[in-house]
Amino acid sequence: MTSHGDGTMMQYGGNVFGMNVTQKQMLAGVACEQLEDFNSKAFANSSPPVVNSMISARELTSVYGEWKLQVLKQQGMVGAFSLPKVAAVVDAFQPQFNAKGLKVFLCNVRVRTGRKAVHFAYWFEFVDLSQQPNYVPAESYDPSKNPCCACTIT
Repeated sequence: MTSHGDGTMMQYGGNVFGMNVTQKQMLAGVACEQLEDFNSKAFANSSPPVVNSMISARELTSVYGEWKLQVLKQQGMVGAFSLPKVAAVVDAFQPQFNAKGLKVFLCNVRVRTGRKAVHFAYWFEFVDLSQQPNYVPAESYDPSKNPCCACTIT
């Protein structure tokens, strides 16, 4: 279970009964946007209001639009994103975001959702460097948590 919201909270995990859901509330000056395998339309066609506000206030709308297009190109034919390639896109665009006082992080987690079931969640965190100059998400991209075809948590 994942949630597309206004950019103030990331929600992931949980079982079919909606139990054990993790909610991460963003700090002041931090906003999030979800990236979901097999549901790229949500990422392509909309952006959370808080993210939009941060982007437009810094006159980064065209950079953000091009960044999104490049992220979307990292989705394979079956609909899953290549996280190493997405991370490379974030790195490539980081100087343009940084120049306007914004830092972008790719985040990923792998959580148990049942006895052996595993859920993967990915999102971006946009950080206003004037409000959170030293912020680094605990869930910053970790290649060891990339999805694999036979993943289970033991």
